[in-house]
Amino acid sequence: MNHKDEARRLRKRIKVLEDELKKHGIELPRIKALYVDRAEVIFSIVCDVCRVSKEKILSKARPDFIVWPRQLIMYFCAEYDAGSYQQIAELMNRTEHGTALYAHKKIRELSWISGTHLDQFKECKKQIELALGLTKQP
Repeated sequence: MNHKDEARRLRKRIKVLEDELKKHGIELPRIKALYVDRAEVIFSIVCDVCRVSKEKILSKARPDFIVWPRQLIMYFCAEYDAGSYQQIAELMNRTEHGTALYAHKKIRELSWISGTHLDQFKECKKQIELALGLTKQP
């Protein structure tokens, strides 16, 4: 059996299980919707904290005041499971998943971050975790 046949078989099995759960009144969340919602929450929080518009983040320009928030968004999307690297790149209006992978690796090494960038990183992390329900409000 090849991979396509196996994937088709698994999709059919999942559909049968979902139908059975629905019969018992159990609704499963749509996984794609969860990814999109998380990514949108992260996107808006980083834009607010860094005081940059969504349009500027999605532009092709690369000045420092746009690069930093763009990399933060990609980092937090990867950290909080808001999609694959390819999905994150598409969200950021990029074609290569390597862009998201690079941003995640770069920011993961916090030793180089200082000053305003470190403050923005910490504030974004705090607000994102609150918004996603990963921590409780103090």
